[in-house]
Amino acid sequence: TLIEYVDRVFKEGGVLAQLGGRSVAEQHQYAISVAKSITHPSEENRLSLLQADTGIGKSFGYLIPLMIHVAMTPDFGDKKFIISTFTRQLQKQIFSEDIPFLRKVLSALDLPSKQNICIRIGKQGFFSLSRVRTACSKIAQNDPTRTKELKDFLLIVEDICEYGSGIWADYIEEYGDFPAGITTNDICLLHHQKNDNEAYLLHLEHASLASIIIT
Repeated sequence: TLIEYVDRVFKEGGVLAQLGGRSVAEQHQYAISVAKSITHPSEENRLSLLQADTGIGKSFGYLIPLMIHVAMTPDFGDKKFIISTFTRQLQKQIFSEDIPFLRKVLSALDLPSKQNICIRIGKQGFFSLSRVRTACSKIAQNDPTRTKELKDFLLIVEDICEYGSGIWADYIEEYGDFPAGITTNDICLLHHQKNDNEAYLLHLEHASLASIIIT
């Protein structure tokens, strides 16, 4: 059962400890509570509220039961678990650092470890290529000395949208702030706007296929 798998992972000397993690009694209890929420839903008890101190390991406490449940449910189908994080940094940490390690946990349990998991970000978190071009053009017209700077910026944005995530926060993380005079309000995809960023379409496709979405 799901709870038996969770016990194997979190018990003292269990799979988590064997893979270099640590055994924390409160984390084990937290994970069991999450597992019970998944396996024993009822009309009277569809919502569980769990709280734990910083350092207990809440992310593993809920991610491991979710991933095990998906792995052991062949007919999971198009249902989804949604994980809502507080910051982009935590979202990326879960996706890039926690999930790869937890796939090893599933492999150690002899369970499938290739669950489709993705990040989900709102439309305004993406570049709009047409709005980037418009913003660069306006600034260059007023100050031709900045033409090369803006052209270089546009080339990077085009590359991110074609080969990368298409997300403007990822540009800032790698390259620093936008050129002077350009803000996120100038270059983001608008809700009512026709999409002009191929990365956003791919993003939506990944989300439609995922069993676990981190938002």
